[in-house]
Amino acid sequence: HNFTDVATNFNVEFDLKLNRISGESWAGFGLHIGAEDQHDVMDDTKTGITWWLQKGDGQQVLIVAGGAMAALGMRFKWKNNELKKFEDEPVHINCVVSTKSFGESDKVTTALFVNGEPITSRQRNGTTGYGTVFELNQSFTNNFNIFGFSNDTGVDCNFDVKNYTIRKTVPKIIVQDWTNDASSLINDSKVYTHAVNCFGSSVEINGVTFDAASNGSHPYDSQTNWVYMDYNNNYGIGTGSDTTSVSGNGANLLTSFFYSRISSTLMLFNLTPGLQYTLTLYNNSTATGPDSRIVASDSEAGLTVLNQNMGHGNIFRYTYTAPSNGVFSVTFDNSPVDSGDAFQNWRLYAFSNEMTVPECSLLFGFLSMAGLFIRRLNN
Repeated sequence: HNFTDVATNFNVEFDLKLNRISGESWAGFGLHIGAEDQHDVMDDTKTGITWWLQKGDGQQVLIVAGGAMAALGMRFKWKNNELKKFEDEPVHINCVVSTKSFGESDKVTTALFVNGEPITSRQRNGTTGYGTVFELNQSFTNNFNIFGFSNDTGVDCNFDVKNYTIRKTVPKIIVQDWTNDASSLINDSKVYTHAVNCFGSSVEINGVTFDAASNGSHPYDSQTNWVYMDYNNNYGIGTGSDTTSVSGNGANLLTSFFYSRISSTLMLFNLTPGLQYTLTLYNNSTATGPDSRIVASDSEAGLTVLNQNMGHGNIFRYTYTAPSNGVFSVTFDNSPVDSGDAFQNWRLYAFSNEMTVPECSLLFGFLSMAGLFIRRLNN
């Protein structure tokens, strides 16, 4: 099927496992998106792109039209920690694709997550850098999607592909002005799973305590409920200080921040699968970097391009449903900017994550109360 009828912003996801029968050499899986027809069979000399998934650092890679590697062509740099598991257990693949049209000259942008962790190319040459989101200088003619795998001659294997889904997505980050505590949307009636002040001290705002995060370098363990990774998908992160025009206690959220050159990724853990949450990012007016490509890891994620600097404090809000492994992430990418200057990169000042009550739940609760009232009248 030619999926041009789905949309120009879409998401391809499935569960993947490599079953190795014999042989210890390489084996990998290819997801070819935007193929011209169903017979391309990952023919990279034509249009389309191929995400090649193989265990080990430098083995996964994005191949563009003509067979070249995306980014700066340094395959050994590509990295994803979660993909190392796919010979032992199924991993969840989520590929986000965005283009303005089919058959024209519009660029294609893509990112791919494995169990919520983005694949990063982690490549830079001092002037140009690439991280987790790829805006490619090519367009799609059609949109046939093809699965395939290959392996060394001494390997016998097969792959399980389950729960394949392709769906239309739309950018859904909501932006709101923030000038004081009253406009912060922080409220102690909400149930927060996370409330963090990056590189700052603990602060209470409208009855909600934001925990101090002294550094962004803590590794993940079973007790950790969030990490912030740099463009290498490592836990070392840069820090900086700032001033703000936002008033009230909320101003304390904007005096410091974490950042990474090229790209960075915020990952949340220990979420309840199937529940809906809203992630809120608190931004300062002095963030003067370029537009950032923002991509989340959930099933309905779409590409959003935003600039933190809007001349005043602002809030970005994103509502999502937690996946089966309870892990959600959002990656911020400024490729091809390669600068160690905090002003040229996304800055994470503070964030919170709250449980969201869906509208249908509110309606159900209202109807339940109405039914109870009617029963009392009848009695």
